[in-house]
Amino acid sequence: MTLSLFYILCLAPLATLAFVNPAQPSLRFPPVCVKDFCSDRPDGNYRHCHPQQCVEGVYVSCSNGIAYVMTCPGWLYFHEDTNQCNYTPDCPEFWFPDTKQSVPPVQPQPAPAAQQQ
Repeated sequence: MTLSLFYILCLAPLATLAFVNPAQPSLRFPPVCVKDFCSDRPDGNYRHCHPQQCVEGVYVSCSNGIAYVMTCPGWLYFHEDTNQCNYTPDCPEFWFPDTKQSVPPVQPQPAPAAQQQ
């Protein structure tokens, strides 16, 4: 495996975490490299668990046998059952945003008249 492929699969996600969340503790990174994680799995998203612990906000996205380490935004947890990042570690159901809020229609306003000098 070339050094650049190793960087993309293993080190780039860690650098991204440090850049995106600089003020937060860096406890949400995968403890081991996942280069062979997807070799025998179908395409999809999977929790990433190290033999000693699971890292809740980290998951692996498999595409054509290649593993991509992904992180949930903020301090959300990844749920393999629902394939979503959510607020609680034990959320068993899909979460859907409320799209039924009413928004008052905006009435077009005439453009202000240009001042003549």
